[in-house]
Amino acid sequence: MNEYFVALWAALDGRLLVLALLTLIDFIFGVIMSLVKKEFKWEYLMHYLDSDVLPIFGWIGIVLLVTIPIEFVPGGALPIATDVVYGTVFLSILASILGSLADMGVLQKPLNRIGIGDKPE
Repeated sequence: MNEYFVALWAALDGRLLVLALLTLIDFIFGVIMSLVKKEFKWEYLMHYLDSDVLPIFGWIGIVLLVTIPIEFVPGGALPIATDVVYGTVFLSILASILGSLADMGVLQKPLNRIGIGDKPE
């Protein structure tokens, strides 16, 4: 049983830290942008639970399922599922950060060329 938790932590350790840092950066940029635009509302803070935190918990759930010992899983497991879900969560949080950067005016032209942020008028 101890090996299971070691394998589970090895699967979560670095990637969980990356997602936590990206979520923190996204949260800070989102709050700064809403304060600058004078659109800050406390209800908007719940958006991060839906857009950043819940997908991270979904990825953790997939990792839990995939790390179950193979003799307990009928039909085998799909370890690639963890990488696909992690990549999707990572890219969605990164897109939110890039959108905030585009709204701030940082890297606005390159980000607008790939369709992130508001188009200049």
